[in-house]
Amino acid sequence: MSPKTPIDTQFIIWVIIGIFSAWGGLVRYLMDIQGARYKWRWMGAISQVIISSFTGLLGGLLIFESGASYYMAFIFSGLFGAMGSTALSYIWRYLFHSSKK
Repeated sequence: MSPKTPIDTQFIIWVIIGIFSAWGGLVRYLMDIQGARYKWRWMGAISQVIISSFTGLLGGLLIFESGASYYMAFIFSGLFGAMGSTALSYIWRYLFHSSKK
C-alpha cells in the first residue's frame, strides 16, 4: 500500500490554517502585553506563536473531524491560536473527560 500524495488544495488549506493559528498567537501576545503593560520581548512573542500554532492546528483537526467547512476550520484555528494554552486544557478535558472539582 503506497501513501497518498496530498492534493495541492489540501496543502494550501493547511498553510492557511497555520497562518491563522500563528496570527492568533500574535494577537494573544499583543493583548497580553497591552493589558498588563509588559515590555515587548521577542522570545515571548515567538514562544506564544509556537504554542498558538500547535493549538490552532489541533483546533483545525478537530473541526475537520466534526465535518465542518473550510471556513469554520479557519475561524476555529484562529480562535484556538488566540486561546493558546487555555485551548490545550479544554481539548484535554474534552478528550479525557476529566473534571476539576
